[in-house]
Amino acid sequence: MYSVWVDIFNTTMQLVEKHVINKSHKYWLECDQLCLDSNKIRNQGLYIQRQSWFYGHGVIKFGKTELHKNIDALMKQTACYHNLPAFLAQQVMKSVNEEWTSFFNAIKQWKLDKSGFSGRPKPPKYKPRNTGRYKVTYPQTRAYKKAKINGIIHPYKTDIRIQSKHSHDYDCVRIIPATGCYVIEVVYTVKQEKYAVNTDNNYIAAIDLGINNLAAVTTNKPGFQPILINGRPIKSINNRYNKFISKLRSINKKLHGLHWSNRMELMTRRRNHQIDSYLHRASRLLIKILTCQGINTLVIGLNPDWKRNCNMGKRTNQKFVSLPHKKFVDMLTYKGLLVGIKVCIREESYTSKSSFLELDDIPELGNKPRSWKPNGTRIKRGLYRSKSGLINADVNASYNILRKEFPDAFSQGIKGCVVQPRSVNVPGYKHKPSYCRIACKFPRLCVILTQTK
Repeated sequence: MYSVWVDIFNTTMQLVEKHVINKSHKYWLECDQLCLDSNKIRNQGLYIQRQSWFYGHGVIKFGKTELHKNIDALMKQTACYHNLPAFLAQQVMKSVNEEWTSFFNAIKQWKLDKSGFSGRPKPPKYKPRNTGRYKVTYPQTRAYKKAKINGIIHPYKTDIRIQSKHSHDYDCVRIIPATGCYVIEVVYTVKQEKYAVNTDNNYIAAIDLGINNLAAVTTNKPGFQPILINGRPIKSINNRYNKFISKLRSINKKLHGLHWSNRMELMTRRRNHQIDSYLHRASRLLIKILTCQGINTLVIGLNPDWKRNCNMGKRTNQKFVSLPHKKFVDMLTYKGLLVGIKVCIREESYTSKSSFLELDDIPELGNKPRSWKPNGTRIKRGLYRSKSGLINADVNASYNILRKEFPDAFSQGIKGCVVQPRSVNVPGYKHKPSYCRIACKFPRLCVILTQTK
């Protein structure tokens, strides 16, 4: 057994440091005024672009020499353009141009393949004039940083002072409008370090995402006990949020005729922060476990548009759709990249129906043979029965995801050892018993793999 230095992915990576500005913060009014002026410039520039496009003249590309002068001259004639410094106004117009570029790219992709779209992409729209807010971007040359003294970032011509927590050179500073707050983002680039990755073991891990179990983790490493990351805290946060939002919306509609209020905005912001905190802790815990086990590849099961047309009942749909699984996948991807773990996204159709113990063939989405039939079935919530015995349903799906991406992962064969899965709680949240409740009723549930020589 030896280790070699493996440099995977790119050599650099962009990270973001966030600072939340609440309404009680001393920088709130200044951030609000900057984003309001930015929104007015965006609407004005968007109006020019939309009219040019609707009348068949095409979109005026910002950044081209002649066309840039034309649109810059048109924008300088408006009063809102002078509310911000010239470099900020130009950054807003660049963002408008990026929106149109994304729109045209989406149109091209939609004409080639409509599977990833709910309809024809629409051009960028206006934001409300008085209540709308738009982001403000300070490039590196327009935000001063005294890193050698105390790491304070000072955007140009503002009273904003941000204490940075890192010593890296930043790329830009952004003020982003969010729900009930503003987020000042410091974007910086870090160099990708080289990590010692074991290339001779070929240990692979797989994750099946769910509701009660946020992630079911399995590997082809001999002796590894499958792990169930507890997802009930997020489920509880969403249930409490949906309950109070429904109650407040009913009261506001009857008394004031409003569908939204400051109280609902506060609860939404609090709920978003709680979920983000939980996902960050869960992803950090999961990456730490994989690193300690020497895993160098992670496979995550994720179906395209799996939440758009799901039909699992009213209550289950509400619980499932409100869980930000894609955000959790993105966190695992970049955190795995930082420690040298390659992350693969795999379509997971028929992984829950197929039996892992019998090594059933797993068909692709849309290519299932008529004669295909699994050698097991799901008999209870979280319990799968096959011809060889019982196994936790999430663990069975996770193993099948691993087999579907890497068919040779268990080429040496498997031997089933009957144990119960280990349920792991995220640090910082209420402790629950570290065992599966279903496993208490059915002792023969889970399989730890021991490869036969």
